[in-house]
Order: sequence, then C-alpha cells, then structure tokens
Amino acid sequence: MEAISKQPPLQSTGYDYLFKVLLTGMTCVGKTSASQRIIEGKFQADDISTIFLDFRLKEVKYDDKVIKLQLWDTCGQERFRTLIDLNYRRCHGVLLMYDVTSLYSFEAIDSYVAEIQRSSPSNCQTILLGNKIDSERPREVTFQQGAKLANRLGMPFFEISVKTGYGVDEVLNELFSRMIKASKEQAEKNDSNDLQGTEERKNSRDSQYIQKLKQDHQTEKKSGSCL
Repeated sequence: MEAISKQPPLQSTGYDYLFKVLLTGMTCVGKTSASQRIIEGKFQADDISTIFLDFRLKEVKYDDKVIKLQLWDTCGQERFRTLIDLNYRRCHGVLLMYDVTSLYSFEAIDSYVAEIQRSSPSNCQTILLGNKIDSERPREVTFQQGAKLANRLGMPFFEISVKTGYGVDEVLNELFSRMIKASKEQAEKNDSNDLQGTEERKNSRDSQYIQKLKQDHQTEKKSGSCL
C-alpha cells in the first residue's frame, strides 16, 4: 500500500494525526528535492541551497487514517545548526539523508545523529536514507556501509532516488507506521500518568481529611474534659 494517496489533495479540515517531520543532512544531498517529491510528487534539482528552513504542509492518507504532515527542509550550512537545533523540539520524525556518491556526506551522519539525540523528543523516529542511487557519478558509499551504520545507530535504512521516486513511498510507509505507533504509546503513557496523578491526588485529599478528623476529635476530647 502506498502512503501517499494518488487522489487529489484532501479538502477536509479534519485529520487523525499531526506529524512534524524534518529532512536533515549535509548541503546538496537532495533534501529540497525530497521535500518536493513528497509534497508535490515531482522532481526538481535543488541547485540552490536552502537558507535556514523551508516549510511545506500536506494532508496524506495512510491506511484508514488522515495525516497532516508538516515537512521541514533544513539547511546544511554549519552556521545555522544552533538555530536548527531549536526546530527539533516537538518533532515526530526525521529523515536523515546522505548522498551515496559523497563519502563526505556519509561520514557527517554521526554529527547529525548527535544533534537529533540532543534536541529531539525521546520518541522521535529517525530513518537513514542514502539518496542519488540513480546518479551517473561513481558510488563512494556502498549499500553494505549504509546498512551497517543504520544497524549501529538502531534505525531503519533505505536507499532511494528522489529523482525517479524509487523507494520514497516505502520510506513514508515506514515512517508513518513508526510515528503512529509512537504516538499511541505516548498517549497510553500520558493516560497512565494522568490516572496515577488522579489517584495520588485522591490519596492526598483522603490523608488530609483523615488528619483533620483526628485534629477535630482531639480538640473535642479536650474541650469536654473535667480536668
């Protein structure tokens, strides 16, 4: 099943999930083109680097759910990294990209992972993507290298071509599935915490009431004493 509906954009204002997803990685790995592929279903070479952040919004169908997707394309320039750290807050998913024809972009992945771990929520779902498998330029990063890194980092791994669209729907299916599962688990955790908090407040009120009864009882005994 494809994550992105092939039908016209949804017109309703209702949705089941609102997910904030970041595209991150070094400059020129294809993040802006990936954003366009996901949102508009077409390809345009990203010859111009994104300045700071680019934001796009789309409603998509996944299984029987409607997802409002906030897709943030982050720039790769180092001078903006501190500011971009702030945008990881309340982020539900990250698509972490490198270029399979650029060993340099692959070797930078660990620094982005540290950034994600430092700034994003603990239940944020990250997927590692090796882009540009369609390129005529020679590979500098093998599939095995990417898979090995993803295994070490504990995250899913896909090789994709944003240009042809190869693998993009599979990535979105995986991401949506993981974000929905994490969202349900968080909701259950919040419900459990609310229940525990309610019980603690009830116990506290009971304790205060009992303490007051004891004080009142002691006062009555003293006032009625013959001493």
